[in-house]
Amino acid sequence: MANLFQSLAGNFEGIVQYNKDAREFEGGDNSVTIDTLCDTMTDPSDDRSPLERFAAVNEILLNATKQPCLDYDYDAFINSLREIEFNSTEGAGGRQWTYQTCVEFGYYQSSDLKDQPFGSLFPVELSS
Repeated sequence: MANLFQSLAGNFEGIVQYNKDAREFEGGDNSVTIDTLCDTMTDPSDDRSPLERFAAVNEILLNATKQPCLDYDYDAFINSLREIEFNSTEGAGGRQWTYQTCVEFGYYQSSDLKDQPFGSLFPVELSS
């Protein structure tokens, strides 16, 4: 459950962290910005519920990354980090980035802050 909430919160956290950067070189879509997310969540002419708007944000990001669904399976994530072949997605950078953010930088998105909508299901300890 923690990884699901972390993945859902990541829809916002990732865009905020990398807003308007050059994600195209990684095959990403640079058109989704903080403005996109805020407009989707706060447009007064949109009569959808906050949950429906949140689902729309998720859909925008899935389309931008050409993903069929939000993969939040923790075991699948851990297994992907066990890939050691250079031509695998994780072997070409994901493992190194995860190691570097843990050992060198020590930062991950978390639910440690009290005033946020995702509860406390994914504290920073989940990533350490």
